[in-house]
Formats: sequence, C-alpha cells, structure tokens
Amino acid sequence: MAEKILAIVVTYNRLELLKQCLAHLQTSQGPAFDILAVDNASTDGSGAWLEECRSRHQLKVLHLPANTGGAGGFSAGVRQGVEQGYTRLWLMDDDTMVQPDALK
Repeated sequence: MAEKILAIVVTYNRLELLKQCLAHLQTSQGPAFDILAVDNASTDGSGAWLEECRSRHQLKVLHLPANTGGAGGFSAGVRQGVEQGYTRLWLMDDDTMVQPDALK
C-alpha cells in the first residue's frame, strides 16, 4: 500500500506564524503530502485567510466551532486524517517552521 501523508497544523489567533508555517510546508522536498490546517476558532482573521488559500494551494481546512486547545485541535485533525485513509500523520503547531528536507 502506498504511503498517504497528512501534515496537520493546529492554529489559534497567530495568523502571521500560520502563514510562515504553511509557506515552509509548501516548499518542502521529499515525499508528497497533503496539508490540513485546523483552525481552533480563531478571531484574528485566520479562518478567512485559510478559506482564501484553500483553492490556491490545495489546502484542506477544518474549522472548529470553539477553541479546544492544542490537544482538541490535534484530536480533530487526527480523526479526520484517519477517516480519510492517511497512513502517516505529521503533527505541528502553527509556529513550526520545517526544514525543506524534513521528510526525506
């Protein structure tokens, strides 16, 4: 069975860090992976920005109705990843800046 990798980024009210995190992920080399951004009910415009990016960057977005904290965001993201058949899940907060060869 082929590997199916999902990077899960949990965010809450840190739009500038989120932008940097996703930019780093999108320049990553190595195996192909999808990105799921889990918005933990941000109030700083993160949700709207993610919606704008969804179509341009083939980004998956999950909006939570309330801030469930990091653990709740990761739980929701992992649940969605498993339900969608991903075989590997790569978890990170919005302040993670991956190196280009992190998955090599």
